[in-house]
Amino acid sequence: MLRIFNHYIPANALTQLVLDGTLVFLGILGAASFRHHASLGVLGRVAPSAVLFALVMVSFNGILGLYSGQPVRDLPHMLSRILLSLLVSIPIA
Repeated sequence: MLRIFNHYIPANALTQLVLDGTLVFLGILGAASFRHHASLGVLGRVAPSAVLFALVMVSFNGILGLYSGQPVRDLPHMLSRILLSLLVSIPIA
């Protein structure tokens, strides 16, 4: 448990949150790099939007309870949360 702003946050939940945000950010940069043949000017323009999208998705996934830090009790419940997250991320993107 890590203490951040007088709140205790499970370390595994914080690790998952950071990795999820990083993977979303790097995925967007990778897609932009692939699409525009690694042009640095394009990556510079895409990076702020990628950071914003990663922050929105990490926040939304946190609201859905994907970063609870507790083991998954039942698989269908967790899969429904993930599906809802994917369905919401498509219009946001």
